[in-house]
Amino acid sequence: MLMTLLYTEVLSQSDCSCMQNYIQYVIDWAFKNDMLLNGNKTKEMVLGPSKLNRPNLLLTSSGCIERVTQFKL
Repeated sequence: MLMTLLYTEVLSQSDCSCMQNYIQYVIDWAFKNDMLLNGNKTKEMVLGPSKLNRPNLLLTSSGCIERVTQFKL
C-alpha cells in the first residue's frame, strides 16, 4: 500500500489552481505506473483561516475530493 500526502501553502486563488496541478500530476503518474487512486480514501483538509473561497479539488473528471476537518494518518 502506498500513501501520499500533498501539502502546499495557499495564500491566494492562484495557489488553489497550483494544488489542482499537483493532484493532476499524481493522477498522471499513477496512470503511467498502472496504479489506481482510491477516490473514497482521498481527502482534502484546509488548515488556518478560511478567508479564501477555495474551490473543491477534482480527483477525476467525475468527482471532487471530499473536504474534511480531521483525519487520521
